[in-house]
Order: sequence, then C-alpha cells, then structure tokens
Amino acid sequence: MEASKTVTKIVESISEETFKSLDIIMSSLKAGSITDGDYIELYQSTLRQQMLRRELYTYVFESIARYRPVGRLLWYYTVLLDAAYDLYRISRYSWEIARVVKIFGTVDVGRDVYESLSEAVKELKAFVNKLLRGETDTINVDRLLELEKESDERYLTALKAAAAKRVFSKEEVARLLILRHVERMLDHVEYLASRIAH
Repeated sequence: MEASKTVTKIVESISEETFKSLDIIMSSLKAGSITDGDYIELYQSTLRQQMLRRELYTYVFESIARYRPVGRLLWYYTVLLDAAYDLYRISRYSWEIARVVKIFGTVDVGRDVYESLSEAVKELKAFVNKLLRGETDTINVDRLLELEKESDERYLTALKAAAAKRVFSKEEVARLLILRHVERMLDHVEYLASRIAH
C-alpha cells in the first residue's frame, strides 16, 4: 500500500515530534522535575504539529481529488489522518504532564507508571514505523490494547482510593493528575490500534 510520499513524510514528521515529546516527559518523570527549556520545547512541539496537520490535510485531500484512491488505499489515507491527530493529542498530554510537574515542582509518579509509559512508547514506535511503511497487515495491536487497559485500571484504582480519603498529600494529587493524562494518552494509542485491528 503506497500513499503519497509527501503525506507519509508529514506524518513521519508529526510522529518524530511526538516521540521527542515523550522522551522529554520520560526523562522529566524519571528526574521528578522539568527544566524551563524542556517545558517550552514541549509546547512549541504542539504548535509545530498543528502546522504540520494543516499541511497534511491539504496534501491528503489533494491526493484524493487527483488520484481518486479507493478501497484499502483510501482507508489508509484515513488511518494516516487519524494517526496524525492521535499523535498530536499524545503530545498535548505530554505537555499537560509537564505543566503538572512544573507547577508541583517535584513529583514521584511511581515506578509502575514510568515503566508502563516506557513500554507504551516502545510499542507505539514499532506501530508507527510499520504504519508509515504501509505494513498494516503485520501490526500486532494486542500489547497496545493491553497497555491501554492496564492504564485505565491503574487510573480507576487511584481514583477510587482518592474517593475514600478526605485529605490528600501533594504527591497524591500530582500522581492522580499525571495518571489521568497518561490514561488519556493510552486512549489515543487504543484509538489508533483499533483502526488497524478492525
């Protein structure tokens, strides 16, 4: 399956921005804090992705109008558009996590959250690499869907634990906010995976 090279190149640029953002967030969560430079870079990355997405829509619609793709190729174009959106949203949630870390000063989300997010990033990179090569038939989405389910359960468990308390520590509040953003990130991973699974 071959889409316009310009289209796949733009989606590749969007994915590179997303993975840079995720690398910054992973480093920040490991350190428990974020630098001003990284915080600004995360926000600027979302702005670059917005411009790239506008460019992508122009090229996709131009390709559809000019070449009139049907069947799997038309489906592939829609998956690339969805991927661009979901990758952008993941970057936005990275920035939201950065904002929590910046406001709280120092945070400790716990090894479980860090390891889960780290594995999700690894699986997402493999997914995007195959997607951009048009190798959708070789993508195994099971682990991505499992990670989303685990993230959802982790967030709900933390939320239920919070509902049973009357007083919260700063660390508990920060962890809950970050868990929520991680859960939303993994929701977007699930949306992408589900498009390939069906």
